[in-house]
Amino acid sequence: MFRREFSDALESFGFPPCPGNIMVRNPAWSKPLSDYLADFRRWIALPDQTAHMDVAIIYDAQAIAGNERLLDTAKATLIELIRGEQAFLAHFARAVDAFETPIGLFNNLITSEGTGDALDLKKGGIFPIVHGVRSLALAQGLRETSTDKRISRLCDLGVLRTEFGRDLKQAFRFMMMLRLDGQLAASAGRSGTLIRPVHLSSMERHLLRDALQVVKQFREIVRHHFKLGAF
Repeated sequence: MFRREFSDALESFGFPPCPGNIMVRNPAWSKPLSDYLADFRRWIALPDQTAHMDVAIIYDAQAIAGNERLLDTAKATLIELIRGEQAFLAHFARAVDAFETPIGLFNNLITSEGTGDALDLKKGGIFPIVHGVRSLALAQGLRETSTDKRISRLCDLGVLRTEFGRDLKQAFRFMMMLRLDGQLAASAGRSGTLIRPVHLSSMERHLLRDALQVVKQFREIVRHHFKLGAF
């Protein structure tokens, strides 16, 4: 009863339900710590796409109410279980290659068929950064949750060069800004993640090309770090 009432209250405040049902009303995401710890062992022993997504959700989670130590314990256990699991980490990181970076050999922006000359900024640009940084951070056992802070810590540890870390942050922030602009315009019937280059200024198109080139470089860094060619 509480789970349903809590979720209904959120919706009444203007928070739309999660499309993936990652909500307190879902028993799979509202259970005792011991059950989660058993899940972690299963996810790592029998990894699949769903297990990878579930690991990402727990690793990115933040406590906003209740006993924060429960989440701290869960995360610490998850990180310790994954420590040294190179095969799991490589398969987890492989998702950076799930979508092509929408930029061509001659630095031209590549739009997708059926989108009205648009490119998917989330799939082609933002997701590879978020998940690649998440993968590197998890391999290092970092506890930061924001992409910006994870990049900073990875630079501190020498996993990423400081100069490249700065470029990666700038690319991420710029694409997030474009995505936010798209979401604000979505009420006019346009997707919040589809960006039409013709609607951008000359400067924005130039910056987007630069940002996507950084994404391509970062994907290569992730591939090399996790030796993805071997898995």
